Amino acid sequence: MSLGTGACLSLLLLVAPAAGAEEHEYTIRYNGVRCKAAPCPTLDATPVAGGKVVRLTGLDLSAVGGSEREIIDRKAIVRGTVVVVPLAIRAETLLRVTRVRYPHRRR
Repeated sequence: MSLGTGACLSLLLLVAPAAGAEEHEYTIRYNGVRCKAAPCPTLDATPVAGGKVVRLTGLDLSAVGGSEREIIDRKAIVRGTVVVVPLAIRAETLLRVTRVRYPHRRR
């Protein structure tokens, strides 16, 4: 069975960030959005250097490990690239994380 050209193009979009995309540092928080259907933009990524908040449907932590919950609860600063993945009905917006920095805890 052949996937065809369209399927191959979609697979390439899954692994490659948008043209001209750069890595930035963000803080991540839950935004309170609730949806009846996936993908749902339940996360806000706020650029550390300032700028527009990005609504995300999830974090791609495959390069760094860890969990979304830990990153949010410990108020980590993450470095990564925003990637838009087209799906059948709507697009999924992920942050492909390449580094996680946790703040030092005071004793």
